[in-house]
Amino acid sequence: MKTPPIEIERKWLIEKLPEGLVLPPANVIRQSYLAIDPAGTVVRVRQKNDKYFLTMKGAGLLSRHEAEMELQKADFEQFMTLSNGRDVEKNRYCLPFGEYTIELDIFSGKLSGLMLAEVEFKDIATAKQFSPPVWFGKEVTTFPEYTNAAMAVRGLP
Repeated sequence: MKTPPIEIERKWLIEKLPEGLVLPPANVIRQSYLAIDPAGTVVRVRQKNDKYFLTMKGAGLLSRHEAEMELQKADFEQFMTLSNGRDVEKNRYCLPFGEYTIELDIFSGKLSGLMLAEVEFKDIATAKQFSPPVWFGKEVTTFPEYTNAAMAVRGLP
C-alpha cells in the first residue's frame, strides 16, 4: 500500500491586509469534519467552488500525511449531513510570493473576522528557512487550536 503524500505548511494570523493588496478571485470553500481523532487525525469533506473532495489528514501540525479523493456532489451533500455542525466556511485567495504561494483564508460564518495565511513547502528544511512577508502576524503553525478541525468544533481560539 502506498504511503499518502506529506503536507508541509506553516500558518500565520493576519491582523490587517497590506494597503493596496489586490485580491484575485476567491476559491469559495465549505468543509465539514466527519471524524476527529484526539491524536489529530481528521476526515473531512470539502467543497471548493464546484468540486468536491474527501480528505484524510494524519496527526501533526507542521507536517502530516494527507490523502484526498474527488467526490460527486450528491456524495458530498450526503456526507455533510454527518458532520454534526463541525463546519468551516472561508474564501481562499492564492497570492504569489516569490517561488511560493500564500493561501490567504478569510473566514465567514461562525469564524467570521478570522484571517489566516498558509504557505506549503516541499520539505521541512525549506519550511524552516522561509521568511514571511512583513504583513504576516503571529505564527500559529504549532498551535493546535488554529487547525480548521479544532475551530470547526470549538469556534474562534
